[in-house]
Amino acid sequence: MNDVMSIIASYSADQLEDLAQRVTALACEKRRAESAEITFDFEATLDPRKQGSPYVARLTLDADGNIVRQFYDLERIWARKEVTVSGSFRAREGDVIEQREGASWKNDHRYWYVVYDNALHQVASLYDSAARARVRRYLRGDISVEDLLKIHD
Repeated sequence: MNDVMSIIASYSADQLEDLAQRVTALACEKRRAESAEITFDFEATLDPRKQGSPYVARLTLDADGNIVRQFYDLERIWARKEVTVSGSFRAREGDVIEQREGASWKNDHRYWYVVYDNALHQVASLYDSAARARVRRYLRGDISVEDLLKIHD
């Protein structure tokens, strides 16, 4: 361990900051991989003719840094003018989840959550670009889940 510390001590400040970001990203990924899946419930009803359909999706980034949605397969019950999407989905600690919970004629109620301490914590909404940018930084590994949640304490 002393050999590693002597090598690290020779790094410049920029190299140390880069290393810290990489270590944080690696720690987040290991924590997520080692955590057990947690089950969450979802239910929402919308008029798909006007407002689209409710959904739950896990958010990740592709190689170009674009958001990718991996939709959970939940039950859909159709009525004359509405669809109810309901069911349970599983996610791991550190996962970012998008839920489309509702809509009106002028608003789309989509929220981003992070799984932390066995619960979903809201970290952004569709209309909060600064919060969505923080989530992207988290997904890239630039900030930890604790840093992501600090703004919402």
